[in-house]
Amino acid sequence: MTKLLDIITTLGIHIEYRPDPPSKIRGFYYKDLGDEIIVMNEDIKDETEFRHVLAHELGHYFTTITTKSLSPYSSYLDILNTHRNESRAIRWACDYLIPTYDLLGYLKSQKGVSIADIALAFKVTEEMITMKFTIMSLERLYWKVDDKRSLVLTSLPSIYMYTPL
Repeated sequence: MTKLLDIITTLGIHIEYRPDPPSKIRGFYYKDLGDEIIVMNEDIKDETEFRHVLAHELGHYFTTITTKSLSPYSSYLDILNTHRNESRAIRWACDYLIPTYDLLGYLKSQKGVSIADIALAFKVTEEMITMKFTIMSLERLYWKVDDKRSLVLTSLPSIYMYTPL
């Protein structure tokens, strides 16, 4: 987590901690008069969840084009842009916390592994591991792990290793 905090400090992004709002927002990123701010829910006590939310919000810094808030009167285009911004931020967070090369290396070193095992190894949530596999599946459905095994992402959220006979 210190790497994330170092990046945030280097970029001059301010972190504010606020209590849990009624809408259960865990964090958000915004610009205010030129200041970059990440607001984190002060009720997050779990380090893994904190890393997940912080990386996602930092992903907005690197990938978000506009930071317009949605309202009940938002246009369809505004809604679409918000979804795109969220997808970009999720992808950035997943790629930062779970680099594909490192993930494949981890799988190579394991005989049998579960989503929970991978999440524990990378210190991320199981939800983030599932998102990472989904993102990887958009690029390729089969990933070579070693000379004998391939990671198969055709049946998400289930994953499996394929070993030819």
